[in-house]
Amino acid sequence: MLQFSGLEFSILEIILIVSVIILSITTIITVQRLSDLKSELTMNQRSLVRELKMVNSASIGLGRRFSSIEKKMTKASSVSSMERSVDTSLAATQYAEIQDRIAKNQFQVEAKKTSRPTTQLKTKAEQSLSSWLTEHQTA
Repeated sequence: MLQFSGLEFSILEIILIVSVIILSITTIITVQRLSDLKSELTMNQRSLVRELKMVNSASIGLGRRFSSIEKKMTKASSVSSMERSVDTSLAATQYAEIQDRIAKNQFQVEAKKTSRPTTQLKTKAEQSLSSWLTEHQTA
C-alpha cells in the first residue's frame, strides 16, 4: 500500500487510475483527430462535387457543340446534294443544247455537201484542199 496525499492506495488501484487517465487522454486525442478528419472529408467532398459539376457542365457544353456541328453537317450535306442536283440538271440541259447544236450542224453540213457541185476534182491540190475544208468544218 502506498500513501498519496494522505490516502492509501493499493498497487492495483494505482494501475487502474493510471489506465483510466491514459484512456481519457487517448479518447480526447482520437475525438480531435476524428473531427479534423471529418472537416477534411467535408472539404474534399465539396471540392469533388464542384469538379464533378464542372465536368458535367463541360460535357453538356460539348454535347451541345457536337449536336450543332452535326446539324450544320447535315444541313451542309443536304445543301450540297441540292447543289449537285441543280448542277446535274444544269449539265443535262447543257448536254441537250449541245446535242441540238450538233444535230443542226450535221444538217447544215449535209446541206452544204448536197449544195456543192458534183464535179470531180481533178488535181491533187483541189482534193487536199477540199478534204482540209471538210475536216475543219466538222471540227
